[in-house]
Amino acid sequence: MDEYGRQRLPEYLALDDAVYRDLFEASPTPYLILSPDLKIVAVTESYLAATMTKRQEILGRRLFDVFPDNPDDPTATGAENLRRSLESVLKNRERHVMAIQRYDIRNPDTGQFDVRYWSPINTPVVENSGEVSFLIHRVEDVTEFALLKQEKAERDVVAKEYEVRFNEMEVELLLRSQEILDANELIKINERENRQLQAILEAMPDGILVAGKNGDIVMANVQAEAMFGAERSEIVGQSADFLLPGVISAKPNHHREHSTESYVPPTMPADLRINILRKDGSQFPAHVTFSSLERDASDLVIYSVRDVSFLKNAEDAAREAEARYREVLDNMLEGVQILSFDWRYLYLNEALAQFCGQPRKAMTGSTVMEWFPGFEFTEMYAALNECMQTRTPKLAEFEFVYPDGSKRWFEMSIQPVPEGIFIFSLDITERKTAAIRSDELNESLDQKVRQRTLQLEETNKELEAFSYSISHDLRTPLRHIKAYVEMLRESAHGLLSDEAQRHLNVISDASVEMSQLIDDLLAFSKMGRVEFQSSLVDLNLLVAEIVRGFEPELVGRTVHWSTNNLPEVIGDMAMLKVAFGNLIGNAIKYTRQREVATIEVGCYDGENGQVVVFIRDNGAGFDMHYARNLFGVFQRLHSPDLFEGTGIGLAIVRRIVARHGGRTWAEGEVEKGATFYLSLNRQIQGPQSISMANNPGREK
Repeated sequence: MDEYGRQRLPEYLALDDAVYRDLFEASPTPYLILSPDLKIVAVTESYLAATMTKRQEILGRRLFDVFPDNPDDPTATGAENLRRSLESVLKNRERHVMAIQRYDIRNPDTGQFDVRYWSPINTPVVENSGEVSFLIHRVEDVTEFALLKQEKAERDVVAKEYEVRFNEMEVELLLRSQEILDANELIKINERENRQLQAILEAMPDGILVAGKNGDIVMANVQAEAMFGAERSEIVGQSADFLLPGVISAKPNHHREHSTESYVPPTMPADLRINILRKDGSQFPAHVTFSSLERDASDLVIYSVRDVSFLKNAEDAAREAEARYREVLDNMLEGVQILSFDWRYLYLNEALAQFCGQPRKAMTGSTVMEWFPGFEFTEMYAALNECMQTRTPKLAEFEFVYPDGSKRWFEMSIQPVPEGIFIFSLDITERKTAAIRSDELNESLDQKVRQRTLQLEETNKELEAFSYSISHDLRTPLRHIKAYVEMLRESAHGLLSDEAQRHLNVISDASVEMSQLIDDLLAFSKMGRVEFQSSLVDLNLLVAEIVRGFEPELVGRTVHWSTNNLPEVIGDMAMLKVAFGNLIGNAIKYTRQREVATIEVGCYDGENGQVVVFIRDNGAGFDMHYARNLFGVFQRLHSPDLFEGTGIGLAIVRRIVARHGGRTWAEGEVEKGATFYLSLNRQIQGPQSISMANNPGREK
């Protein structure tokens, strides 16, 4: 015992050496005393009860031999975490408060490990020499608290309004975790052990008060001094009823300092929450647990006091949170309801009541079947019942038929909760009605498309017949005209005047021109009906082949060709050959009046992943005011006396490019040349793509 204890010994009612051990073992808080080598040297009854062990079976044994990790849980870390904490306390000689730990305890009745969660605090007992003589291992069984925390996390998604209930359970759990067990065994210890036990009581984190048989305080630790804001000498001798009002079964504010009445200890064990008055007049909420220790010489009562101001703050915050969450749910436009396992409305907001067309207060507490007879035979009931039974969430759409025969569609998110199921309902009647109408319109449109397709097929057949008529019926008279002109020229050779010869030449040339026009019209018509043969086309090879085909027409002319590195495109080889042939042929034709003709074939990146190919020349050009007429059938911007042609070529180019999903356009200036553009789908994008530094023809 320290110097203070020896001076106050008479006030402690002449407690003998065994008193401290008795006080320790009867402590309402689970404590375990360990030697520096982690052997168990003392234990409270409350610790034995919490761990389902017996004193004679664990004293003298190493801590982790008695309490190993659960071998069936490969993720268990309780023992390792506790070992690190104890080693830290031994090394640093400072108390260490551990986080809540899962540390399963073997059940002696079943032989299996029961799930347990603990809140441990490890405190060193340091000798005057500075060496740690013992370790105080205090725990609280917070298993129910931890499990409720897990349940709370699952419920927070759908039921924030239950947070207050959870916090109240948390408070009750903390209260119950400090229940006191009766002391039942005495341990003889020597004078040195008495000093060590006194140090243990001083090191306990809770305020400890010990009352004698008459109810007066005979001992208080340093934590009690801090809580009451008073010196130990001011606390010892005070009535427990005065310091802890309401704990002892007596009239309020009844002081027993000088009472001669016999003190009756409270029923043990017990606990409660009271407000305690400090010396300075302030108050704080406290959780008090107490138990009695019956001895031959005297009866003692041990009080453990804990400041629980933080719990009151948590309760207030929980009530505020509940009010906020309920207000949010009540004012949501979507329907919210909680159904119990017997299909009663535990909660519904105003929106859900409006969906049902019933008063909210009247529906609360009643069953769904009372308001909607036959509900148990609906598809909606089957889905809700499946979620209720299997505890699996579900998202689905349902058509609900009201008792008056009206119908509405709802999208429902169904979540299992401890009370039953939580349902979030969204009225999607307008959306479903629009979808049904859209389906009907699509079906009507499909029918019209099928009809138009049949009409187009008939029209194509008529066009094919017409094309055959042109090809066969018109060619024969033209051949006759040309043949008779030649026969007339031969039979009347030398007899006809120059004017008559010129007339025959005009007739012959007109028949040839008419035949060419028919061929071009047939080609134009064919481009819209011929089957599209898609393949990979190398434009470099295609342009080179077309240029070689025009070489006979270029004899005696000077033409400078400039062909950039062109990409590969997806298209019909035959059609693209016709299109590029027309464009390159036009460039050759309209530059014949230039001493040195310049023709360039290049490309640049277009929009939507396409490539734009252009053919540029320095020929006759055209007036941009008439550019929109270039690609029409029979549209010509130059006199046939200067440049021959039927006006069909560019129309064929536009039709071919359109069938490839591209566009055609042109730019030009009279006597300064022209540039024709066409966009095609590229095979790949990469190094083959050539982006021109200056692209005057990029689409606007």
